[in-house]
Amino acid sequence: MHASNAEWLSQRYARLFASRKVDAFDFECLSGWTWLIDAALQLLSSRAETQRLNLHVMQIKEKFGALRIYHHGGDACIEAICDIAERISENVCEVCGEPGINLSTHDWLSTRCELHRKGSSDTPRGIWRAGYHGHGLAMSICQVINFFGEPRLAVQWCHTPLMALNGARPCELLGTLSGRVEITTLLGRLSHGALP
Repeated sequence: MHASNAEWLSQRYARLFASRKVDAFDFECLSGWTWLIDAALQLLSSRAETQRLNLHVMQIKEKFGALRIYHHGGDACIEAICDIAERISENVCEVCGEPGINLSTHDWLSTRCELHRKGSSDTPRGIWRAGYHGHGLAMSICQVINFFGEPRLAVQWCHTPLMALNGARPCELLGTLSGRVEITTLLGRLSHGALP
């Protein structure tokens, strides 16, 4: 991850990284996921504060082409947030943050957009964009978890292909603004008993 993005996240969520005695947390992924990590950390921080959890994020990295957030001191909701973020990352280019696909190249899994499938140069994202998109995604993930009330059900729903979404899984759509609008619309209809 670009140093400026890592520093921004490290400072913004210093409390979550408090058990790590370093100036800047080491993010073992590229900058395209900065906004996704920001969204997950917003939710983790909020949940830890409201539930008075002694949550510590130990490692954030790419593994098998997906985002992994390793922590201790969480609860079922914390697990759900990390699981949903992981699934969303499988549809977001790790290099630039645009929609991508998880694919195998030379026996190595990675998630790339069409432009970055041939190379893997780190293209830094502006921090303002990370914050903007991160907040919108955090609100959408929170809406999904709150709608179902049970974190395990929210995760299961995010992994399920839905006819109302033309066979797409919600986690495939949450990585884009238009997809988040579709999810919000669907949840609104479901909450009023209007089955699509």
